[in-house]
Amino acid sequence: MAKKVKTHSLRHIVAVSNNKGGAGKTSTVLNLASAIARRIEGYRVLVIDCDPQRNLSYFLGWDDRRELEGHPTLYTALCNEHQGLPVYHANNGLYFTPASVNLNGIDAILSLRPNPSKALSEILQRPIDDRTGEGLSTPHSQISTLFDFIFIDTQPAMSRMTYNALYASDGYIIPTELEEASVKGMTNIAVAASKVGADTGRLFIHGILITKKDGKLRSARLYEPQIRNSFRETFTTAVRRSKDITESQALREDVFTSYSGGRAAEDYTALATEYLRKFA
Repeated sequence: MAKKVKTHSLRHIVAVSNNKGGAGKTSTVLNLASAIARRIEGYRVLVIDCDPQRNLSYFLGWDDRRELEGHPTLYTALCNEHQGLPVYHANNGLYFTPASVNLNGIDAILSLRPNPSKALSEILQRPIDDRTGEGLSTPHSQISTLFDFIFIDTQPAMSRMTYNALYASDGYIIPTELEEASVKGMTNIAVAASKVGADTGRLFIHGILITKKDGKLRSARLYEPQIRNSFRETFTTAVRRSKDITESQALREDVFTSYSGGRAAEDYTALATEYLRKFA
């Protein structure tokens, strides 16, 4: 009997963004995507790093020397209209497209394009540049048949790349800490995303995610009910403050690899279950 081959169908492209740094964007992309990829359903998940700080890329094993040796990054694809999205395979099972420090200067390049905020959308229409060695694609295969979910990590700014991520997506998640600056950053992204959604007709909020929650703090007790009352899309799951996240990142791993029995792994597993129940 022939072995059944797992087929894939793209459900969502999701931008994860907050205008404030340190709100948990990269942690959310890394660990939510990892939690989904580890499930028995066999989802294939791609993450795209749009942040020139490149933290997501590093956590997945990327080394800048590889770019110097000629291995393409997202920047390569943005600069070359014939370059497909370069896709690599990380040890934890995720597929990823690495960022480059050169993204710091991408605004000047994109400003010369007819649609500077839609460059990433255009790249996603091309056949991928398969760097996995797994024979993922053919010249005619589409990204929609290769992956089940795509999550995009953005930089903490309303930059051209942040707008590219929003225009390329059909959903977005806003992680936020329970403190004023992060809540303001959340609001800024929500306003920008609503304008993009009005333009594209297909960008919808997938959820507000409370991160680094510490119920002992007065600010947490103040802001959490405000967020939940103002945004009905807020996930029931909140990610609690945990050293597991910081230490796993220092090891360049997700929380399931480093601390599979810890509270962070528990929270991200619950988040993945909640997310898939709504959007799978």
